[in-house]
Amino acid sequence: SFNGEIAIAQDSAQTLSASFQNVQVSNINPLANEAYTGLVNGEIKAQNLYYNPVIFGDLDIREFRINDFLVGDLDGRISWNDFGERFDIDFDVTRLGRNTISMAGAYYPSRGEDQLNIDLNLNEANINIAEPYIDDYFSELGGFINGKYRISGNIDSPIMRGQGAIQNGQMKINYLNTKYQFKGDVDFQNEYISLENLQFLDARNSEALFSGRISHRGFTDFRLDLIGQLNQFQTLDTNQDNGDAYYGAAYATGQVTLTGEASNLTISANVKTEADTKIYIPITENTDNNDVPEYITFVDRTLQDTTSNNETTDLDEVNKIKIEGLKLDLDIEVTPDAYVEIIIDPKTGDIIRGRGDGQLRLLVDTEGDFQMTGDLDITEGAYNFSLYNIITKEFNIEQPSTITWYGDPYAAIVDIKGSYKQNTSIAPLLEDAGFGEALADGSSQATSRRVPTKVLLFLTGPMLSPEISFDIDFSEANVNDYSVTTALNAFETRIQSDEQELNRQVLSLIVLNHFQAQGGLTVGGRSSTQNVSQLLSNQLSQLVAQLDENLEVNFDLADLDENSFNTFRLRLSYTFLNGRLRVTREGGISNLVDINSIAGDWTAEYLLTQDGKYKVRVYSQSNYDLGQQAINQNATNQTRGASISQTTSFNNLKEFFQGVNKKRQARQNPPSTDNPGGGAN
Repeated sequence: SFNGEIAIAQDSAQTLSASFQNVQVSNINPLANEAYTGLVNGEIKAQNLYYNPVIFGDLDIREFRINDFLVGDLDGRISWNDFGERFDIDFDVTRLGRNTISMAGAYYPSRGEDQLNIDLNLNEANINIAEPYIDDYFSELGGFINGKYRISGNIDSPIMRGQGAIQNGQMKINYLNTKYQFKGDVDFQNEYISLENLQFLDARNSEALFSGRISHRGFTDFRLDLIGQLNQFQTLDTNQDNGDAYYGAAYATGQVTLTGEASNLTISANVKTEADTKIYIPITENTDNNDVPEYITFVDRTLQDTTSNNETTDLDEVNKIKIEGLKLDLDIEVTPDAYVEIIIDPKTGDIIRGRGDGQLRLLVDTEGDFQMTGDLDITEGAYNFSLYNIITKEFNIEQPSTITWYGDPYAAIVDIKGSYKQNTSIAPLLEDAGFGEALADGSSQATSRRVPTKVLLFLTGPMLSPEISFDIDFSEANVNDYSVTTALNAFETRIQSDEQELNRQVLSLIVLNHFQAQGGLTVGGRSSTQNVSQLLSNQLSQLVAQLDENLEVNFDLADLDENSFNTFRLRLSYTFLNGRLRVTREGGISNLVDINSIAGDWTAEYLLTQDGKYKVRVYSQSNYDLGQQAINQNATNQTRGASISQTTSFNNLKEFFQGVNKKRQARQNPPSTDNPGGGAN
């Protein structure tokens, strides 16, 4: 409760008094940015309010907390010393039975200078008390500070001098998601705080030493000027959930500087990567959005302008890092100790990974815009092509292969060469070269010969839409057989001038692990706006369909989901009775034991007339009940039916209505039957 007696007059002897009994500190929370709790007890009195106000009294706050952090019990006494014309101050904080903060001294309000003369003693004072005011950047703050300080100067610009030390300090840097232990000396001088050899240890006990000063003006307008020396120190520990342009674990050796005001801080670094560094760079945040451009794509040049505009819009949205008021300028020497993955398409598993040498510069401005420049020469690595247990191949990246950034992290220029090696029978090539008889009677030693063969993959140009080309290399094939040499030379000549033949053989090697004879199954040429997975899915569909001219097959492997086969799409159509009857099965293949998944949605159409104008259709399709699926994932209803349809062709609406009118007139004026013979009397 609060009780007050007010008697304000120009008579200096009159007193304003206020007493408190178990008053909640939380009453001030609507006016504050933090949440305060505790109980206030005591009395405060004021006199001479019209001239030189005098305030004195005793107050204590039990279990004072800031954002649920226990500061302790606060006991304060302030009294007016008329002889010395000063306020005598005595203030203590007791936390968990220990006196952690004590402050005693005097305040001379009538002085123009040197108004304060206060001694401050810190005895294992918990530095967590500062977290509510810096939690945008730091969290999990802990540790203790000890020291003895003298506070002087004026009430509006205090000066603090003295020496202290931080023990058992701990903190987390939110942006880096890294946790550190720290300790060191903290000296307060007139208008700055001096830090010498402030030691930080990461989770592996690697060390970083920081020195410098933090300037201020009466404990406002803080400005940092710190230098840190890192030794195999952890500087990043994020994951993909942080939503940044890159994530992973990073360890570095080198120098870091922090300069500028706290609200406009610049962090600069000149470091090199160390062992156990693993950085992951996803191209986009949401690969399910169809508006986001595919990662590795074949480009339709006729749509280049439209695609470019769409890419700019999408990248503007994802090219932001969730941080403001902080600038980063990182000069990084990348060494083979660092492992890097560029996640091209997480849905299909398309990933470029490896190690390399290079010099990269990363810039983040105060608005969070991320820029990246420099070269990365891949010394070893792989391009992982995977169709989720259907087809999984690994292309080893060969030198020279480089990735170059000119600013936009998603607009890197790639020049990458990958190879997929296997030992393959060349019997189809021998047959194409005219050595079929030798194969038939087994007279050639090359009949069972398996030759080292490389499928070469080349990615060149913008990372989001590189040019993709293939080649087949026999350079590791050490052959002395005339027939083999002749067959390989003829094959190489053929694929150099026939891109469709090259693509056909590449697909056969990747999917079937052998060559195709000339004139066998054929596949289409280069597809536009398709990534590697989609390209091979389309060509695999063409290969299977050519087994029977009446069979039409369409695989959709590119949308295959890693955790479920529900998105594995398969469409089969077969034509009977010289084209009159067509049966089609389409839909997803599920890895669940469900007969409906195997049968899918099916349709049978029969042409009643040869021209297809009249036809009958029978169908069965699945209807998914979302309410039932919440209980049972396999809950579906089958809808079956039949229909008869008539198809009329017309070039425009006028032609359509003319046909309708002719039919109406024919019904209204049937032909005359009076003279069936058609002769005249």
